Amino acid sequence: MLSSERSGYRHLYRWTKGRITALTSGPWVVDKMVGVDEASGTLFFTADRERSVDKGLYRLDYRRLGAKPVLLTQPETTNAAVMDK
Repeated sequence: MLSSERSGYRHLYRWTKGRITALTSGPWVVDKMVGVDEASGTLFFTADRERSVDKGLYRLDYRRLGAKPVLLTQPETTNAAVMDK
């Protein structure tokens, strides 16, 4: 997993078998990748997807092509998260 601003916004990408695949996209910014659950194929990150002044915690099924991020925290709030290994 890596982040890049190649689209003009910071988004998450997956590097596998010599190919880069965008995991997130759109006119919003990924703030921080918080954790990855490899067993379930779930990625957790914070972003300002709903409003640029907010930071929500999201989960994403990175194994499913075209999966959309799911907001885990209340909308219109600022959140931070830390995950154990």
